[in-house]
Order: sequence, then structure tokens, then C-alpha cells
Amino acid sequence: MKKVILYIALIACAFSSCMRDDIDLSTYNTGSGVFVVCSGNFMYGNSSLSFYNPTTREVFNEVFYNANGFPLGDVAQSLYLTDSLAYIVINNSGKIYTFNPSNFIAKNKITGFTSPRYIHFINAEKAYVSDLYAKKIWIINPKTLSITGSVDVDSHESQFYRHSTEQMVQFEDKVFVSCWSFDDKILVINTKTDEWIDSIQVGLQPAKMLIDPYNQIWVYCDGSYEGSNFGYELPSLYRINASTREATKLFDFDSESFNTAMCLNPSGDTLFITSKDIFAISVLNSKMPETAFIKADTKNVSAIAIDASNGDFYLADAIDWMQNAMVYRYNRNAVAIDSFRVGINPVQIVFKK
Repeated sequence: MKKVILYIALIACAFSSCMRDDIDLSTYNTGSGVFVVCSGNFMYGNSSLSFYNPTTREVFNEVFYNANGFPLGDVAQSLYLTDSLAYIVINNSGKIYTFNPSNFIAKNKITGFTSPRYIHFINAEKAYVSDLYAKKIWIINPKTLSITGSVDVDSHESQFYRHSTEQMVQFEDKVFVSCWSFDDKILVINTKTDEWIDSIQVGLQPAKMLIDPYNQIWVYCDGSYEGSNFGYELPSLYRINASTREATKLFDFDSESFNTAMCLNPSGDTLFITSKDIFAISVLNSKMPETAFIKADTKNVSAIAIDASNGDFYLADAIDWMQNAMVYRYNRNAVAIDSFRVGINPVQIVFKK
């Protein structure tokens, strides 16, 4: 099986986009394009950032390192773009770098976190940063690039390290936070008082979360793992009414759907989710279709995203999570357009306008 996967990877590379690692990024300025965050391997310090130009079909790998002369660190987790600044969270290094998204040159960094995961911007002067181990949500000022406070989410339970915090979405003045590690809760935070005010029970280990234009929160729970003291169940998909905070379990996935990716289309009426293959689910009827939107075949899909400007669909294949990965580009009708090589273990695809 390994030989088959390697053969497919080599063939894909032969037909992939032009890959550039030798460009002088000190004078390079990007236009619109696609960032691919590659987390690398835990404790290896080999995370990286790639940038793809959809017009020329060129991919530039290791752009942060090449622009700055130093690596991102250990486990790049997530990336956020504002009009003039990019924020990239480095989980196991406990820091957030800011850089110019047009030339990749680092501007500053924020330190003092335990194990930061994701950022959610409340306004221009306030953002939340989730954390795997801190039992708190950090409050930062995006302008001064400093930690200004925190939201206590410690459940004071000794058996499991609750609450770890993961992905965040917002409805009105409330932020909903998934608690992934050895947990089954979505926390509700009042952004006016920065207090944890409610909890919603879902399946085991809520890992991915999105909110659609109809104020429905979609939560993928990975089910933990067999032999876990916390328990084990099949991965599942929940839908939460953001107004009433009522959670409904929609369906279970099979046990091979552990590393699921999710995204919404630009209009927000279709949820794309991986369950081996990629499926398109209407957010209004929530039924799993029988036919896949894209067949994944042997791919280990680790991230998906849709370009709002043209509907192009991007799919990252981590292959074996040890070698440089592939990203595949399709049009809105799932017809293959291009493919290109990126770093190890791509976890997020972000579009730069």
C-alpha cells in the first residue's frame, strides 16, 4: 500500500504546478493568492507556509523562512488575514507571529501563551485566543499585540484537563468555543463581560466548528479513540441553534472518518465535509447525499476550502503526514484544474484577496 501511495504522489508531482523555492522574496510582493498552513510534525519544528498564485499556477514554499531567515517554529496551527497584517499561530512554540501578507516579512510576535490554537477577532482592539492546556481563553489587543486578560474556563475537574479550547464562532455578542481534548462541550462566552456563561453538550471531542448565515452552528466531533478513559464513540455531526443553544445530533460517521475537514461555500447554504470522500450537504435539509462531490480515492484529506471569488475548491492531501503534501484545485463543478506540492501536514487553506 505504501508503494502505491508513493507512486501516486510521484505521478501527481510530475503533473503539478511549477514549484518555486529559489525566488528572492525580499523584493517579492504578492497579489491575490492562496496561503497553505503546514503544521509539520510535533516536536520537529518543521512547520511552514506556502503561497500559491492561481493565475500563474506557481507555488512558493517556505515563504516565511525565506523572507525572514528563521523558521515559524513547532506546529503552525492557524492563519488569519486582515487588510494589512497576517497572524499565524504556532501552537507548540506558544506564540503568534504577525507578518506582511504581501511579502511575508515578520512584523512582531506575541508570546506568553501556553499552547495557542485559534484566534477570533471581536473588534479592532480585542480578540480571543483559544488554548489547548491553559484552561483559559486569552484576550489580546491586535493593535498593541499584547495579552490584556483572559476568560477562565477551568471546570475544576481533576480526572480530565477541562476545558481545553479550540475553534470559535460568534453569534451576536456571544462566542461559542469548542472543547476538543477529552471533552464534549461547547462553551458560550459573553464578549461584553468576558465570562463563560453556558455550556452545550455535544458528542465526544468536538474538533471542527462553523456557523452558517442561518445562525446554525455545525460541529464535527471526532469521537475520541478506542481505549480512551474518557470514552469512545463514532465520529458525529451536530447542529446547534445559536439562538436557543439547542444541539441536535444529525448522524454518525464511520470510524475511518477521524480526520474530517469542513468548509462552507461562499453563499453559506452548503456545507462541505469529508467522510473519506467530500460531500456537499444543504444546510437547510441536513441530509447526507449518497453521491460524493469529489472522490478522495487514496488521499488523506487534511484541509478543504473554497475560493469565494470564483468557487474553486481546494483539497489538501497529507499523504502519510511525514512527507511533503499535495494540494489539489478543482473548479466549482469538481473538475480538476491543478495540483501543487506544499509542506508537511497542511491544516488550513486561506485566501488572500
